Amino acid sequence: MNSSPMLRVLVLGAWVVLGMVSGCESAHDSSDAQQLATQYMQRIQAGNLEQAAQLYPEDMRRNWQDFLQKAQAKYGSLRSYKFTGIEINTVYSGKYFLFNVDAEYANASTMEVLTLFRNVSDDRLFIVSHKISEG
Repeated sequence: MNSSPMLRVLVLGAWVVLGMVSGCESAHDSSDAQQLATQYMQRIQAGNLEQAAQLYPEDMRRNWQDFLQKAQAKYGSLRSYKFTGIEINTVYSGKYFLFNVDAEYANASTMEVLTLFRNVSDDRLFIVSHKISEG
């Protein structure tokens, strides 16, 4: 098959533009997720556990508020935290953002994983889980 050089250039150009647009969307998604994760951790650090739980889907808030209260009772108040990595996974229904967090509480150091999800059907971004492991 003999295709013209001009057609090849146009096809290559289209792929480059598509890649750039996809990259921008991913960077934007990542930035939004980073902001939400930071807001969540700041609320925990300030002791506003009910407000932190508001960042979960409505039907999960009560359970996550209980989780945060138990964590605070066990580890004490959150003194500092640092995001140490992010992994992004795209699935059919949306995109998951997994943040690794090193945290210092009054009574312990922890390694945490905070998972956020952006739903493709309504573009909502919310927290879906928070795992705490002693470090």
